[in-house]
Amino acid sequence: MMFWFFLFFCSLLMPATFLGVGWYFTRHTPGRNSAFGYRTPLSGKSDLANAFAHQYIGRLWWKIGLVSLPVTVVAFIILLVLQLDKDTTGWIGGGLVLLECGAMLLTILPTEVALHKNFDKDGAPRAGEE
Repeated sequence: MMFWFFLFFCSLLMPATFLGVGWYFTRHTPGRNSAFGYRTPLSGKSDLANAFAHQYIGRLWWKIGLVSLPVTVVAFIILLVLQLDKDTTGWIGGGLVLLECGAMLLTILPTEVALHKNFDKDGAPRAGEE
């Protein structure tokens, strides 16, 4: 049972990260030279592009967190009810965490598309954007 609680706690870290960092990024923009944050070549070209990227990915992560938190909780309630062996529980929990990590990485794509749509290669807003 301790393994189940440990795995459940570890699995909740990703939804908590989505929600916490997503909330933070929608309200605060880390500097371009900050130790953490969304840092890609285009987002680092200007303060406006940096702020836009953080707002955009912050909203995405918040939405993903709102979906992944209940999914994680329900999945582990099902695992608790089914009383599966440790190996099976571990594989399911690990797979869930890998899916959530994949979702986090995939959010880079729409963020970069939005950056390229709204900013030129030098990080200046495109005409009519600001």
